[in-house]
Amino acid sequence: IANIPTGYGSLHLEFGGGIAWFPVEIPSGTRISARMQALITVDTTDIRLFMFGGSSWSSVPVFQSIDTMGALTASSHGTVLSTSPTEVIASTAEDYKALGFGLDGGGDTSLGTDSLLELFVGAGAAEKSLISGIQFFSSNNERMGKIYPSQGIIPMEMNIPAGSRLSAQLVSAGAALALVLYGFR
Repeated sequence: IANIPTGYGSLHLEFGGGIAWFPVEIPSGTRISARMQALITVDTTDIRLFMFGGSSWSSVPVFQSIDTMGALTASSHGTVLSTSPTEVIASTAEDYKALGFGLDGGGDTSLGTDSLLELFVGAGAAEKSLISGIQFFSSNNERMGKIYPSQGIIPMEMNIPAGSRLSAQLVSAGAALALVLYGFR
């Protein structure tokens, strides 16, 4: 699972660390590792991994794989959004059963802002709303949190067919934000 925002991002919440919940099947014997990339060469992050085996949570959907969309690895950010729909990916490669998302400051250091985010599917100028009213904030010490639907990266079940254009916009102006989407299949 590539490019999970941390630091001045959606996993560094006002009251401690956040979560990235990726319910994905990992075959026995698979090597699991992590690496961190940042613009500031001395940045660090802590990682805690919780594994659930077999039928630990039988009511929770388990996905086969997860694709990352909208990550700009050269700048260590996601796709920077504006108050009009901004394309995150022109055409999804696969059918997705759920979407998750992570936010980061997009290089902006605006402090103490609250904003709303909306996700869309469809061609430019003909987008249809997938979910709206996603509220997030940045505090006066550059920490960011999401209020709805979750305070971390958690899959939201929805069907996204292969070939779909996904976009997003800030409903209210405020600090610049950058978005990374995760497609769960």
